[in-house]
Amino acid sequence: MIKSRIIKKIFAVCILITLCNTAFSQSRKEKKAARAAELEQFVVNGINNKDVYIDIYKICPQGQDTRNSSPGYYLSIKDNSISCYLPYIGACKTAVIGDLDLSITAKNQAISLMGGFNKEEKSFIYQFRFFNETMHENTLCTVQIYNDTECAMRLEMNSRDPISYLGKMETRPANTQEN
Repeated sequence: MIKSRIIKKIFAVCILITLCNTAFSQSRKEKKAARAAELEQFVVNGINNKDVYIDIYKICPQGQDTRNSSPGYYLSIKDNSISCYLPYIGACKTAVIGDLDLSITAKNQAISLMGGFNKEEKSFIYQFRFFNETMHENTLCTVQIYNDTECAMRLEMNSRDPISYLGKMETRPANTQEN
């Protein structure tokens, strides 16, 4: 008799644990869906307001291994202008004369964004040209922004190998002077 009561209590506790786990897992799914919707709205608002700040975390040089980026590299689009500070790793096709700084920089340059939402890729894809102030060269930039704030960028220049970056769309830092 005592054994059957203990077994019944253990069985009841197991049922309660199972029911609680089901309730919590639905809550986690709901939280995850709410977070995904919040990120998607953040991306859409940034695109619609032409206020995009991308923090670079990976550098992908052509024909080389991917590397983690140091803090401070970014691409910023505000209204119809771009500011950026990006590292460059790769081969130059012409001799570098003067400064050995190979970084890619632009400050408040007017641009013309072309592109929009790509249904197949489920992301926003934009292309624009800007002038790299460090190396004095025209640069074609393709930016792909996914609904989860992940970004992929590719820069193409005539005088050196193309380079790609991975980043995350973030809220613009308060101490940013550009844009």
